[in-house]
Amino acid sequence: MNTTPPLGYLIKSVDNALHRYVDRALHQAHGVGRGHWQALRTAQDDPDLTLEQFSAEAAAFYTPARIDDLLASLTDNGWLHLDPVAPGTTAMRITDAGRELLEQMSRTQARTAQILTEGVSTEDYETVLRTLATMLDNLDAATPRSGTNPTAP
Repeated sequence: MNTTPPLGYLIKSVDNALHRYVDRALHQAHGVGRGHWQALRTAQDDPDLTLEQFSAEAAAFYTPARIDDLLASLTDNGWLHLDPVAPGTTAMRITDAGRELLEQMSRTQARTAQILTEGVSTEDYETVLRTLATMLDNLDAATPRSGTNPTAP
């Protein structure tokens, strides 16, 4: 009898546990959640980021109402500035206060990474990442287009 849970169960369970842990750790240390971390990090990493791009990408993880609440929190606290640059286009710019918060959160996230990978070698961790990325690529490449039969030879 196989006692190892199925891949999908393990992936979803790790994702849920990581989400809960990060949310609690960031809230306890900084009064913010995982969404704040993700939004500020994204804005810092991509100086050309637009609100429209961010909202489209965040829709994979959050409801529109949650995205609106997150953006309101970020702007109301002065961590993010929304700057209309053209009709229908708003730049998302991290502020100095946002950079400071992100730096503080980065230390908390580094500790989370240590906890997550305790007892896992660097090589094993890199293998997991490569393997999951390959599996994702395989599924993306094999995803049937509408009107095709995914089980046909």
